[in-house]
Amino acid sequence: YAKTKCDAEKALFDSHNGISLRLATVLMNIGTVYLNKKATYDKALEYYFRALPICESIKDNDALGTVYVNLGETYYKKGEKVKALEALLAKYQ
Repeated sequence: YAKTKCDAEKALFDSHNGISLRLATVLMNIGTVYLNKKATYDKALEYYFRALPICESIKDNDALGTVYVNLGETYYKKGEKVKALEALLAKYQ
């Protein structure tokens, strides 16, 4: 019984992480759509920042790296080079 319960808990945890990662990916994709127009750069940032805590909570370093790169690119396109660099360096912390 204990092994079955442990397996069930692991499956639930993995399922939760998978759903969370998909949600974070959707948020990042929406942000990328907004990144295509200068007028909506702030909206892109909004979606990237919504994805960030999800990626942190599931400890997905690949997704975190993608969020930080997207943030850096958005800040760079906005002309905010210091914030762009900070976002890109945050990827390595």
